Amino acid sequence: MDKVMKYILVISEEQSFSKAAIKLFITQPALSTIVKKEELRYGAQFFYRGVKPIILTEAGAKYIQAAKKMQTIEEALYRAIKSSGSNTIGTITIGSAAFFCSNMLPSIISAFKKEMPCDIKMIEQNTEDLNVSLQNGSIDFLIGVDDITERKSKKIFLKDEHVIAAVPKLLINNDELLKYALPTNDIISGHYLFSSQPPIDFKYFNNLPFVLLAKGNETYYMAKKIFQKYKIYPSEIIYMSQMQSSYFFAINDKRIVFIRAALLKYIEPSSKMLYFKIDDSLSTRGIYIFYKKKKRLTPLMQAFVSYCQNHF
Repeated sequence: MDKVMKYILVISEEQSFSKAAIKLFITQPALSTIVKKEELRYGAQFFYRGVKPIILTEAGAKYIQAAKKMQTIEEALYRAIKSSGSNTIGTITIGSAAFFCSNMLPSIISAFKKEMPCDIKMIEQNTEDLNVSLQNGSIDFLIGVDDITERKSKKIFLKDEHVIAAVPKLLINNDELLKYALPTNDIISGHYLFSSQPPIDFKYFNNLPFVLLAKGNETYYMAKKIFQKYKIYPSEIIYMSQMQSSYFFAINDKRIVFIRAALLKYIEPSSKMLYFKIDDSLSTRGIYIFYKKKKRLTPLMQAFVSYCQNHF
């Protein structure tokens, strides 16, 4: 089942765009846009939006009925392939950044292997090196963001991710900034994406020390765009190769650092830091699974792509 169909199923189950958006970790405007595009594709409206809870139109009910049938067929296919013995044997090599390799991919791979017994190898590199590995065939898939990935690859959307700024409290010398600070529980739950909390104006952080991921990592390029937009001139920059290491270094050395909001789901938020929302146009990025354009995907690889679409 594709991602769009899954989204519409969740809206139907929750009977609310806002509740579905929270469950799917996507903004409500983005979810509404996705649904409208699907409605235009079929030439019919799926939901009556003027009532609470929202209800399905006749066309929407037929869409949901078909989606559930496809879901049942897909689950039956997984079981059939799993029970077919040798057809499930195969190897997939995945390349990704340290954050995904350490935090998000292990549980996904473990669950997938229970459905489809196979051998999955992971390679951890920065984005530029991963692009080389993808094109020379060292890896089958690259999982990462779309900032600098080679256009020689095909890509399939998995989900959006969001970047926030982590700032040592000792660098905050203006009480006005405290109203911008995000509660850590809201970051972990994703609720901050739907709150009225404004993004921080980075002019307050001019001439302060930063720690950034080194060139070749996608967050490096995002940081440069922020510096350019807000005319930020850091007093000093130290470059590191991994986000988690740079975060701990920033805490101990009192520096500002950009981190994935999802990082705080896997490590304890620090009481020494304050966390700030960044302008959406700069902080929101798509996570994709990439593969070489001319690569022929085996049934096992196709099953892995489908699993990632539904569970990432």
